[in-house]
Amino acid sequence: MLETIKKLDSKIRHAFILAKRDIYDLRAAIKMQQDVIKKLSESQKILLIKIERLESKKTTNTVTTKTVRINKTFVGAKTTLRVHSEDCPFGKNINPKNRVKFRTKTKAFNEGYTACSCLR
Repeated sequence: MLETIKKLDSKIRHAFILAKRDIYDLRAAIKMQQDVIKKLSESQKILLIKIERLESKKTTNTVTTKTVRINKTFVGAKTTLRVHSEDCPFGKNINPKNRVKFRTKTKAFNEGYTACSCLR
């Protein structure tokens, strides 16, 4: 009986040693993660300062830029149900009474028109 108690005592001590080792390992891992979080926080602060500097430069050096939008229109033929770009030679030859204008290719496709080779 005494021998069984000694074996159990030995196993319990070994289990406590393993648990203590695991606790130390977990503390070390937590410390490493805290260091990484600290470095990331510092990097974030530096980036925010840089962003603020860039935004302040942007407001002091405001240059108005004008966006030029090219209004490209598309023409379709009622007879062939083909859509062309307006500068396509086939599109230029469409009879005015059979000509349909579209602002986008999508609208033409939604109405059942197919694309000319100039749009592919």
